[in-house]
Order: sequence, then C-alpha cells, then structure tokens
Amino acid sequence: AREVGGGISQFATTLYNASYFSGMKDAGHKEHSYYISRYPAGREATVFQNHDGSSVIDLKFTNDAPTGVVIQTIWTPSSITVRMWGTKRYGELRAAIDGVSEKMLTQTLRSLERDGLLTRTSHPTVPPKVEYGLTPLGRTLTGPLAAIRDWAEIHINEVTDARARYD
Repeated sequence: AREVGGGISQFATTLYNASYFSGMKDAGHKEHSYYISRYPAGREATVFQNHDGSSVIDLKFTNDAPTGVVIQTIWTPSSITVRMWGTKRYGELRAAIDGVSEKMLTQTLRSLERDGLLTRTSHPTVPPKVEYGLTPLGRTLTGPLAAIRDWAEIHINEVTDARARYD
C-alpha cells in the first residue's frame, strides 16, 4: 500500500482531530510520513491506496460513551469541516477538562445552560446521572471556537516565547 497525499489525507487528519476533540478514544491510526505543522505532532492521519486501487483511511476511533455520536461534514471546493455531535455525562466532562475544580465546572455548566447553550438532563438513578448536550444555539459556536483553538495550536510557541520575554 502507498500513501495518498493532498486533500484526502487532509480530510483524514481533520476527521482524526474531530474525533480527538470530541473525546473519542484513538483505537489506532498511522501518523503521516511527514509532520504537518498545522497540528501537534502525532495528531495527523493518512490515507493509503491498496494494490487493487482502493483507498483506506488508516484511522480508527471508539465511542465509549453510552450515547451515540453524529458525524457531519460540510465541504466547499476550498475547505472541509467535520463536526461531531453527542451527549456527555458530568463525569466525562470532568475527566476531559484537566485542572478544573468540581465547583468551577458546575458553575460554568449552569451558566451555559442559563444562556441557552447547553441542555441538562438529570436521570433519577443511584448514583445520579446528569447528561449535557449542545443546543442549536450552542452548536453555532463550534465554528468560531474551533478557529480560536486552531489559532492557539498554531501560535502556541510564539505565545510561550512572548510570555518568557515579558516575565
């Protein structure tokens, strides 16, 4: 099998990063043969063409959450966007956000719910089960927030250098 370059590998990398940021677990993928500076090292994927001419995206991820995930792709001749929609339990959010206190996470989730960005569903079980999902209004923020995240990943070294010079 040989690697296929160009836009198809960019799609594989975009899909990989969408699964990564949605909290899915990497179940195996092959990194690109060369580093793509737009993403942190190891967070790119590639596409292989088999000897019979068929192509394979060398990318696997698993959803270990009890709820499903919807994958949406939006493309134009010059760009592709991959969005993943799903529901997360409080404990999953807490585990995914490093360094946040339980009090601060609870306050933030309540504020986002009050603003109409999140839905909160409480299930009367023991122990209690609470799930959060984005509302249609909340989903409108995914594009702008992804752009900020992408900018931060690209420019993190410059920001770190500026902080070091300042301090």
